Amino acid sequence: MAFLRNLWQSNERRRLSRAQQLRGTVSTTRALLIDFDGVLRHRAPDVAVQCERDAGLPEGSLLTTAFEPVLLTPAATGAISQQEWENRITRTLQARYPDADVATAVATCFGEIGYIDDEVMAIVDAVRPHATICLISNATDRLRRDLAALGIIDRFDHAVASADLGIAKPDERVFAAVARLAGVPINRCMMVDDAPANTEAAQRLGMTGHTFTSAADLKKAVDDWLDRDLTDRTSPEVRDREAVRVLCLDPEDRLLLLHWRDPGNGAYLWEPTGGGVEPGESYIEAAHRELLEETGFLDVRIGPQSIPVRRDQLWRGKRFRNVEQFFVARISADQATTTPVLTETEVETLVGNRWWTWPDLLRTTERIEPVDLVHVLRTLVADGPWSDSFKTGM
Repeated sequence: MAFLRNLWQSNERRRLSRAQQLRGTVSTTRALLIDFDGVLRHRAPDVAVQCERDAGLPEGSLLTTAFEPVLLTPAATGAISQQEWENRITRTLQARYPDADVATAVATCFGEIGYIDDEVMAIVDAVRPHATICLISNATDRLRRDLAALGIIDRFDHAVASADLGIAKPDERVFAAVARLAGVPINRCMMVDDAPANTEAAQRLGMTGHTFTSAADLKKAVDDWLDRDLTDRTSPEVRDREAVRVLCLDPEDRLLLLHWRDPGNGAYLWEPTGGGVEPGESYIEAAHRELLEETGFLDVRIGPQSIPVRRDQLWRGKRFRNVEQFFVARISADQATTTPVLTETEVETLVGNRWWTWPDLLRTTERIEPVDLVHVLRTLVADGPWSDSFKTGM
């Protein structure tokens, strides 16, 4: 099924519009994560050299200085802005070369936004109907401004700069955060980067990794990935049931998740409180019962709004396919409680619980279910910190 191979030369780019995606006309179960500089964007190599010559700077000094960790790291992790980074580069170079026109060189060099590799962009466009497209770049707060200036800001479902997250590649938490924003399991993600260290880190996390060398190699790698069957078929038994979950939020918008250990394979996961609907129960009745049994919270008001979430997961060697109704409950600081009433199975498998801040929830590499939890939060609690993908609290 090499269904992409005839798309590469098409003049009609097969892209989904944002309106189509919001209507839910197409659902994707994979995510393509792609780097920006060195893969999609390139810069003329002689720009920095010419700036140095015009300013009277030694050749190579401008970029070498700019990428010194003491200057680059604060900018790449959002501690300082692009403008402050340029100011620090200017001050550092001016101190080293007092007779050079450093300010002009820095402004000219960093004002040049480069150009897009149209062949690589065409590959991304062709993949978009079949996967969520996520741009992930070790970049400053200027990333989206550059994307807009280059006319490609709407070609991605998510565009994430390391400055937004407060961490940079090859930190595995970067890839985990982007997968969580996409709502796609780690093993169904492919990371494309020109730095081997970054693709190797993504692979360690469980993603498919491809180190970019050319558009031709990328076409083959992406086509092979899309042809591959990523479905886990090792568990023969499928059990269907109706279930509910409750997103418990405290006054600081921290989310309560329960920590479970699967005795079948020893794997751990975090998920909101909840469980199966008993015969004769309504969804809201089941939500109240499960919340009381698992947390001991008394007299909690659960909001009437809910959304269905389809889940497919392994537990105790069995495959569960559920459609779960998700609700929201606000838990006050002085919430009345009683002793939880856990089943024998829950006593055996429940490890603990934790209130998660939005930054911690987004960036953790631990398994959190459901995989599209961010989408659920944005739907049910639209004014929370997750309303902005990059409001990480940094």
